[in-house]
Amino acid sequence: MARMKVAIVGTGWGARVQAPIFEAAGMTVSVVWARHRHTAQRIARQLNIPFVTDKLSAILSHEEIDLVSIVTPPATHFDFTKQVLESGKHVLLEKPMTVTPEQAVELAELSKRYPKQLCIIDHELRFLKTVQTMKELIAAGRIGSILNVDGQITTGSRLHLHKWNWWSDISQGGGALSAIGSHVIDTLQNVTGQRIVNVSALVKTNIKQRVVSMSSDANHNNNNNNN
Repeated sequence: MARMKVAIVGTGWGARVQAPIFEAAGMTVSVVWARHRHTAQRIARQLNIPFVTDKLSAILSHEEIDLVSIVTPPATHFDFTKQVLESGKHVLLEKPMTVTPEQAVELAELSKRYPKQLCIIDHELRFLKTVQTMKELIAAGRIGSILNVDGQITTGSRLHLHKWNWWSDISQGGGALSAIGSHVIDTLQNVTGQRIVNVSALVKTNIKQRVVSMSSDANHNNNNNNN
C-alpha cells in the first residue's frame, strides 16, 4: 500500500510534534506551508521535507497530497478548511475548530457534502493511554456514577509579559479557553460518554495588558503567525 502523503500548513505544532508522528505512522510529509517562505524553507531543511510553499493554492493543486493538516492560528481555520475540503483532500484540523460557533456549524455541514473525505479535529489527548484507561474504567462502572468532574490545567507559558503571539490575541482566536479549555471540554465528554447540555461560566483575564518592547512590537506580525 502506498504511503499517504501529507501537507502541513503551519510550522509550530505541526513541525515540532506532528511531522515526526506522521513519519512514525508510515506517512510521508511532502509539503510544509508557512506564511513566510523563508520560515517554511528553514523547517523543511530541518525535517527533510522536499517541497515548501507560502501559498495554500499550491497545496490544493498538488495531485499527490492526500491529507492536509491545518495547524495555523484559529482565525485561519474556517477559510483554510473550506478550501481544502473543496479541493478533494482529507483534513486534520487543529483545535479550536473556529473562532465562532457559526463558523463551526457551517464547516460541519460542509463536511457532510464530502462523505468520502476525512474532516476531523485534532483532539490528540483522546489517544493518551491515561485518558483511554479513564474512559474504560468509567464505561465498566469501576468507579461508580459520575457526579462531578474537576479539570485543572497549570501552565506557565503565558507568564512572560513580553511574549506575544496569537495565543494572547482574542481576534486571532487566542486565550486559554480556546487553546487549552477546548481540551478539557472534549476530554470531559470523551471519558464520561456524556454530552454537555448547559454551561455556566466565569472567565477572567488576569493580565489585561502586556508590556511589549519595541523589538517585540516590531516582530508582532511575524510571531502572529505560522503556528
